[in-house]
Amino acid sequence: MRFIARMTVIAALASAVPIAAQTPPQAGGLPVVRIDTKDEAPILDRVNYVNMTFALTDIDNPSNDITVVSNTDGIRGRGNSTWKYTKKSYRIKFDKKQSLFGLPAAKSWVLLAEYIDPTLIMNTTAFELGNILGLPYNHTYHHVQLYLNGEYQGVYGLTEQNQVSEGRVDIDEEYGWFIEMDSYYDEEPKFNTSSYNLPIMIKSPEAEPADISNPAYGFVRKDVNELCDSMASANFPENGFRDLIDMNTFVDFLMVNDVVMNGELWHPKSTYLYKDYGGKISMGPLWDFDWAFGYIGYGITHFIDYTGRSDRHSFFNRFFEDPVFTAKYKERWNEKYTEILAVSEFIGDMGTKLKVAAAENFKIWHTYNNYARQITNMKEWWNNRCLWLNSELNKIEVLPASKTFATRALGYSDAAPQTITLVSYGDMTDLSATLQSAESSYFEISAGLNKTPTGNGGYLATVSVRPKNSLPVASYQDTLVLSGSNQGQQFSFNVPLAFAVVEKKTPAAVVFPVFRESIVYSPTRTLSKIELNGSGDGKFVWEDSAIVPSVNVGAYNVIFVPNDTVQYDYSKTQLSKIVGLTVEKANPAVRWPKGVTAAVGQTLDDVPLASFENDGGPAGVFSWTMPDAPAGGEGARWHSVTFTPADSANYNTMTESIMVDVLRGKFILGPNPVAKQSGTVNIYREGKPFADCELLIYDALGNVINKVRINDKAIGSGRRLAGSWNLKDAKGRRVPTGTYLIRGRIITSDGRSEKVSVILAVW
Repeated sequence: MRFIARMTVIAALASAVPIAAQTPPQAGGLPVVRIDTKDEAPILDRVNYVNMTFALTDIDNPSNDITVVSNTDGIRGRGNSTWKYTKKSYRIKFDKKQSLFGLPAAKSWVLLAEYIDPTLIMNTTAFELGNILGLPYNHTYHHVQLYLNGEYQGVYGLTEQNQVSEGRVDIDEEYGWFIEMDSYYDEEPKFNTSSYNLPIMIKSPEAEPADISNPAYGFVRKDVNELCDSMASANFPENGFRDLIDMNTFVDFLMVNDVVMNGELWHPKSTYLYKDYGGKISMGPLWDFDWAFGYIGYGITHFIDYTGRSDRHSFFNRFFEDPVFTAKYKERWNEKYTEILAVSEFIGDMGTKLKVAAAENFKIWHTYNNYARQITNMKEWWNNRCLWLNSELNKIEVLPASKTFATRALGYSDAAPQTITLVSYGDMTDLSATLQSAESSYFEISAGLNKTPTGNGGYLATVSVRPKNSLPVASYQDTLVLSGSNQGQQFSFNVPLAFAVVEKKTPAAVVFPVFRESIVYSPTRTLSKIELNGSGDGKFVWEDSAIVPSVNVGAYNVIFVPNDTVQYDYSKTQLSKIVGLTVEKANPAVRWPKGVTAAVGQTLDDVPLASFENDGGPAGVFSWTMPDAPAGGEGARWHSVTFTPADSANYNTMTESIMVDVLRGKFILGPNPVAKQSGTVNIYREGKPFADCELLIYDALGNVINKVRINDKAIGSGRRLAGSWNLKDAKGRRVPTGTYLIRGRIITSDGRSEKVSVILAVW
């Protein structure tokens, strides 16, 4: 699914009855899919596959024709709410990878019923919008006529299954991750996020047991919770959250859902995110748009209202509280507006292609009387929706729209300023920021309006406001007035400000917690993540919650925080107490070396491990447990490796067996490590000669940065020069210091294929 979703016509399924005897398939002019289950067994649920024979016939393009006769390939039901409909959706799973409609071969495919879609093209249209915005891994969608055990089932959509694999969500299957947010929350492994309580189901990686307690899923939970916690933070958005995400995919994904008014983001349901190894969190692929296009939430009625932003979970709304994100959103809309509006023509073209097939479909499903009218309704809705959004997204926005400052105790002298931001597309002129109460205000503007362009037509204008210091006990209000001009229109915003000063009392009857059990050291377990149990009308917090407890019996200060922090003071010394905490050594998380190669006749001591770093956990050194042991004969061999953590005070030493690929020959780099100022590193070969080929060069994040051509015309098996690398990337830039992997596949003189790899350290 490097899905370049070109919307072609639709495919249907047929039985063993000759196509000439079938009226609906030819009448529709669509590809025909015939599925016959073994012994005509019924498809009863979404769990158990029924064995099947699958045949696709495409009259317009016979190269797409395929027949898979098998007793192992299967079909089962799919979907949550859609499985309850009388027209069912299906999941196809071939025993071997198959290419359908020229798409990358895969085992799993999907047949969507589009039961409540009166146009049969709502998913198609959303995917087309994804194409316009260039979202990665977008779906390709083919409409088909489906026959199941000889019975006509109507028009279906044949598309890719959402999964991690080549040609789908093409990320690292072991160290990348792919998740679904879905309130049905019915697939393991699953977890709820620490902030926002989002329902997360992990699609990849796949590990056994498939339970969230499995440490193999720990890095997924860490990444997702880190994003959610940073989004929920009081310091948002200036807390580094932008460094965690590929913002372009979030902008484009939310824009597609906004344009089509998709209701799934409110739950959320059918919402996917992924992260490749060494990459950032991204959104996609797009999926499930039958509850969109002005759907009123009951019956089968769409295209009712085109006004309003799409309903979204508070997690997604939070992005629009970031001025940088909002400015980028406005810029992207204006960049693509003409193309988005033109999707109306795509809707009309698809309606024309499906007109006859749709008529056959609706003879057996629903009572849509006029398919052409539905297409017209959709086109009109699309045009009105785009015009309305264009007006809304080109308005000035003020973030936040109001500001309540934290309540302070009497005698304070450190009222912190807060930033208010105007966000626009197009320049803002004649800007002004004033306090409505002017000189008599209890607030002050601590930094005047500062306007900056965001680079693609957007502008941000910021002003800082704070309460005055040392105010007496009372509640205070005022209004910040922001005004100016944008795109020939005057604007003015009133931003309410609120602040309170109180005199606090000291709470009584507080019993502090006592620790009696030890915990295991963790570099991510700050004191804030260690639960405190005591009694009193409030909660207990660590005085310095950022401390990571080390291995010892430590003494840490705990403070009681009353539930009513306005009336009660929790900064008094009598409301804090030192408690003891015992911490034991932890087993470190270790990402063991991969891609290690040796040559026949070598001992393990000849195979260096110094270039490998433990990027899966704490720093340390890898070494062979038995360095004098022989690497063994040709093929995959398992050898024991020891990881000695640098922080031996807090971590235990670990031992694990890793796979070593023992080759008939070996590649060696010289020098290794190499100084980048030297300008080149040579590649030597020990072993049998090989044909000319290319090796790929990867950086520490797994990105291919260059390739090098090597050749070997020497005779014999001694060490000889095969090529060199100039220590530059594909754009001719000198690479930075770090670790690099040079690997590929060669064909030796005896015609055998051999994987080769070697680690290089550049300093």
